[in-house]
Amino acid sequence: MIYCLMCQSIWKIINRLTEEIKVCPVKKFTVSKQVAFLEKISKIKEIVFYVQNLFSQPSLLLTTAQFGVCIVSLSLLSSLPSEFVFNFILILQFSNSCGGILALFWIVGGLPVAANRFRKAFREKLLQRMMYHRKKDEVCFEKVLFEKGDFVLSSCGIFDFQRNSILVLVGTLLSYTIYLVSWHKI
Repeated sequence: MIYCLMCQSIWKIINRLTEEIKVCPVKKFTVSKQVAFLEKISKIKEIVFYVQNLFSQPSLLLTTAQFGVCIVSLSLLSSLPSEFVFNFILILQFSNSCGGILALFWIVGGLPVAANRFRKAFREKLLQRMMYHRKKDEVCFEKVLFEKGDFVLSSCGIFDFQRNSILVLVGTLLSYTIYLVSWHKI
């Protein structure tokens, strides 16, 4: 929960910086203003690094445990005789674990999305400034911008928390469910 709240706070800060860039007039988007934005994003990058180091292992354990509960719940649902109360409890366990994994991937996966928006807004404003002043000798900070993967957090390097990983997770759960159902019918 703390991990998600920290990541959500970070991407809200990045979104605020992105909005500041978008509303900043081209005339005022000077080199010093650009440096100020890059310094802020650099500090945010440091915070993301510390969050990654702090929560890498716990997030792996949490995600693995929740995934295991999802698989066990699905296998018990498909193999045991249907008793309403027991099935209801299994469905609640499955929903809780699946919801936790989805929330984790969605919130933590918001960091790369926010970083991409920032990068795009910064580049667009640089382009507008270059076209406004028609100067090619001006310092271009586009090369200084962070790499695409700088804000992608992972669990011990085993898997990355990105929103597109949600589809992989759903596909894996569906595959296991189909496998378990077909296995129990044999």
